[in-house]
Amino acid sequence: MPPTEKTASVMTKRQRWSALALLSAGLVMIAIDMTILFIALPQLTAELRSTTTEQLWIVDIYPLILAGLLIPMSAVADRIGRRKALLIGFTLFGLVSLLVLFAASSAMVIGLRAMLGVAGALIMPTTLSMVRSIFTDPMERTRALAIWSMFAEVGAIIGPLVGGTLLEFFSWHAAFLINARGRRGSHSGPDTPARSPRPQPAPLGFSRRRLFHRRHDRHRVGHQKCRKTQLG
Repeated sequence: MPPTEKTASVMTKRQRWSALALLSAGLVMIAIDMTILFIALPQLTAELRSTTTEQLWIVDIYPLILAGLLIPMSAVADRIGRRKALLIGFTLFGLVSLLVLFAASSAMVIGLRAMLGVAGALIMPTTLSMVRSIFTDPMERTRALAIWSMFAEVGAIIGPLVGGTLLEFFSWHAAFLINARGRRGSHSGPDTPARSPRPQPAPLGFSRRRLFHRRHDRHRVGHQKCRKTQLG
């Protein structure tokens, strides 16, 4: 039995749904990043003096890399382990988002968005495969996958709202820094459930008494067979 099935089998119902909440929170962060720059783009291009082509790449490079690497990154996660892949993805996502503070040109922003796409491609399929591994019951799995999909849609919808709210108080850098902020809550990931305790051995006195009774019963049965043979 694979390790994921072993751990899923000992998870309580509360642990399973808590794990889904953490995985969905990470998915929301990935989905928000697809649409959050729609509002921040005018301020960004005014400061960096981006051309029309650069503006197009700033917006589209993230979903392009994300979609193109979903299958390869899913294979990487299966090879190195889903939990490890998830932690690497969140760490990379947060660190790249912090590097936007040093972005001085449109080319640097495009490069950072491409790296975010790589990290997102590592996170997104890993969350889905972990949901399928954690929820082994068909009914619970159906609900969990529906919630997972709903969070992805919600993240894409609220992206412009979050971006507009941030721009009311901060610069366009906040559209990236929110990812580093959200990484703190998702970095821990769902904890591996504790294994069921091993059964304690019976007391030594009990074992000795049980062994004595067994030997006594065997001796009595053997004695009865001998008497029947002699009488016969």
